[in-house]
Amino acid sequence: MVILDSGFCVLQTIISLKTHGVYASALIKKRCYWPKHINGPGIQSFSEDTAIGYHARLPGVLDGAGFDIFGLKEPEYTVVVMSTYGQLTVTEGQKDSMRNLGTGSDEITFKYTVMFSNHFQYCGAIDDHNSKRYDGCDGCHMSLETTWKTTRWELGVFEFILAVCE
Repeated sequence: MVILDSGFCVLQTIISLKTHGVYASALIKKRCYWPKHINGPGIQSFSEDTAIGYHARLPGVLDGAGFDIFGLKEPEYTVVVMSTYGQLTVTEGQKDSMRNLGTGSDEITFKYTVMFSNHFQYCGAIDDHNSKRYDGCDGCHMSLETTWKTTRWELGVFEFILAVCE
């Protein structure tokens, strides 16, 4: 199982990984446009009138392979993840997650589903790795990404996976 950051939210990538037996998820961040094959209006309608802590799943199929878009409503935004694994179930022993609504003592408590529990538990490893690979070795820029320039997304993902393994 691979947790990718938003720089790799290309649906074809996680579908390709799935065909090779690797299950993956990637955080979706809308920049100018929604990523290709992603139902942006469906995600926006989910996030408008939903309660904080609500989890949802939008299933899809691309090139004969199934995937899911998972959403989690937060107070100010909606976390959206594309994935080839995960469920909307809560594991036994899952800790509570608490959100302060900013209106005095109003708080909402809920539990993450398996998908978001995994994402929040392991996305820190990606952040740690990214800070190291962008720093290089104290500014000497010896990281793979700075020495091997590519504009093809397939090679960018491969480059990322190689860099994580170094």
